[in-house]
Amino acid sequence: MPPLVQTMFRMLILKSFYEHVPITDRSFLQASIPSTIGRLTRLEVLQMKSNKIYGTIPSQLWDLSTLQVLNLGYNDIEGEISSSISNTNLTHLLLGTNILEGTLPSQIGELTNLVQLDLSSNYLSGAVPNELASLSNLVALDLSFNFDLSGSLDGLCNSTMILPQNDTDTTIETPSFFASEPLVCSCCTKI
Repeated sequence: MPPLVQTMFRMLILKSFYEHVPITDRSFLQASIPSTIGRLTRLEVLQMKSNKIYGTIPSQLWDLSTLQVLNLGYNDIEGEISSSISNTNLTHLLLGTNILEGTLPSQIGELTNLVQLDLSSNYLSGAVPNELASLSNLVALDLSFNFDLSGSLDGLCNSTMILPQNDTDTTIETPSFFASEPLVCSCCTKI
């Protein structure tokens, strides 16, 4: 890790009384997320979208009980989404356009305050877990352009659910790269 990045992360840890880490869009920070991020016990918002973040998401990040917004979209983060993801304060989980792979863990259904979930443009595969139906506060969901996700999203139906639009009038199908059976939601609002 470059010395400047190491210094920046050390400063963040030393000043853990801050509630937000505003590493804003297109800062082009090129680094991995250190496991010491778990020391930021008051962290509420982590915005690192559109940088050059690489490596895996450290498990210590999921232990931050005060974290409400995690935006790591448009980076080079790889690996699987951890099954230790169960932060009930998380309202926005934005991990779209990375290199995440594997299946969606059923523990995502424990994120009961989640309002927005973006896992689009990754390499996720398998069936969407039924536990997602317990996300009663979810307003925006994007699972499009993954490797091979399948199943029905009808268990998530509420009047404000939105998904990416396609050509059909009655059913929304979220496209996958190589999906044999696209995800279907017959009760969602198109955007």
